[in-house]
Amino acid sequence: MAPPPKKPYAKKEKKPVVFWGILDIKFDPSKPVMDRVKILEAGDGRTSKFTAAGAAIKDRYDSMYRLEEGGDLSEFDLLAKDKKFLHDEIQSRGYDHLLPRQASFPREYTESLADEIKAKLGLSGNDHVVLKLCNRTRAAGVLLVWCADLDAKLKVILKPPPDEEKWLDEQEQLIEESNSTGLQPGTFKENLRHWWSNEHPIFIAERLYNSVPVVSQGRPYNGTLRVAFALRQRPRARQRGDRPSLMDVDWLGAYWKLPKKPLPLRGPGRDHECVISAARTSGSLPVDPAHCSEVYAALGGLLPRLFDVGARSLPEHAETLEKRYRETPVLGAYFMARFGAAKYDNNSLQVARTYLTQAEAMASGAPPGRSTRCFTSFLQRWWCIVCAQDQQKAVHCLRRSRKSMELNANYWFLNGVREFQLGRRYGAADSFRKCLALDPDFKNPYMYLGAISLQEAQWSNALEISQAGEGRHPSPHFKYHMGVALANLAGPSPSVAGGALGAEPCLRDGNPRKKLWQRALECLCQARLSPEGLRRKNLSKSPWHPYDDEVVDYLERQLHTPGGSTAILQSPTVRMPTCSLIGWTVVAMRA
Repeated sequence: MAPPPKKPYAKKEKKPVVFWGILDIKFDPSKPVMDRVKILEAGDGRTSKFTAAGAAIKDRYDSMYRLEEGGDLSEFDLLAKDKKFLHDEIQSRGYDHLLPRQASFPREYTESLADEIKAKLGLSGNDHVVLKLCNRTRAAGVLLVWCADLDAKLKVILKPPPDEEKWLDEQEQLIEESNSTGLQPGTFKENLRHWWSNEHPIFIAERLYNSVPVVSQGRPYNGTLRVAFALRQRPRARQRGDRPSLMDVDWLGAYWKLPKKPLPLRGPGRDHECVISAARTSGSLPVDPAHCSEVYAALGGLLPRLFDVGARSLPEHAETLEKRYRETPVLGAYFMARFGAAKYDNNSLQVARTYLTQAEAMASGAPPGRSTRCFTSFLQRWWCIVCAQDQQKAVHCLRRSRKSMELNANYWFLNGVREFQLGRRYGAADSFRKCLALDPDFKNPYMYLGAISLQEAQWSNALEISQAGEGRHPSPHFKYHMGVALANLAGPSPSVAGGALGAEPCLRDGNPRKKLWQRALECLCQARLSPEGLRRKNLSKSPWHPYDDEVVDYLERQLHTPGGSTAILQSPTVRMPTCSLIGWTVVAMRA
């Protein structure tokens, strides 16, 4: 595939697309033709990450394509974000051979559950099964389990602590004390939190599939192949009669994502870290062009049919979901509510309300249990969002969401955002820490906690929580928070009472202040010059708030004046009451 153009096309010359996204697959050309490609999940190109060997994909899209203006992407939302819905849609198109052998189950433990999974997937002996949450990315919640351990593992992941509120309070306190969750990505302890806190009413169990080994630094890896594509509406001249228009597929590239560890020199290599590919593990590799061609050929017939959904009406959605999920009505209701959430994100508030109302009706006959409570918590959380202008109803729905599921990470995030917007920073911080205790890989709570710490002039806290967020999600938001915190930590600056602040603990390692000033300025400049930062330049918001201008000016004077400047950087909480607005946050509600 040719490299991206060095100079981006003019906007009018870019090809309009209705959607662009990715598929993650397992690929092994040594197997029979119909078994070589297995689709694991899809993703939205706008939120997917492309690093190293995949960097050219994003460059190619940005240079040559543009989303059609005014397009409704809500119809594609579930395909890109829910593994179960994607699986069932592919199956309904007649492309079963591209799917791993899979089965779904309510997220409730029973003594017979392990045997049911083994029977439906045809597992025995030393086989392994992959357990997945349907709506998570970045390998969150993905577990590789040996059949002999399956019952014990299910008992742990499907049974939260008996006193959920007490457990959550204890975890929140630990995060407050350390500004860290103490958990590492991909570990069982972290994945356990994802299972306890997820709103989806079902989980999926999959047979384990492997890719052809690919070699990096002399060691073989069982990678996952990421394929990127853009879908363009077929020109009218090529449409035939009354037949619904299919779309054309443009391939944007492919690359291997590697798991954390290579395959062992001996044995099958069925260890979690040898199988599961996740962000920022062992890197990526280019793909053999011949393999690319084979994968494109295998997927080329599916994609136009899979994404050619048109604008389905609510009755059409309801009929399809009720028929497909007759035996699991709560799942059909959940997908109906997810369509409503997607419509809200597409600025269709009244349509979203209609979908949520229909979802509530579809779930009215669902049996009681944890799966139904998960759905109810999700539904009430979204009622809170769409009824935000009616404070009394919003609060009522939020309380019902928590009552249905105390360990719902998304409830705690929404509650934190609401508290933050009302100026109740202490309550907001408490909610955001509880959210992180349940979902340590969620980017936004780290942002809000950093902003709250800056607004409270708690510079060490702001630095530590932002470093924790940056470690998982490198972004200009955290660079900005770190820059402001470091500038103030290098002090001295007046306290809230007007006196001078001494050096905080992070300065006691003997580092000269000049290094801290330099690091602070580098962080602030990186934040300001990022694409996200430049888009905020004319808004006078962080990282371009008037206080930020003064911080940058102060740092430049300290660094460029021989012996350092005598200028004092004052705390924003003292001199500038409007600096309650400093901090870079993003208001985004998880579907």
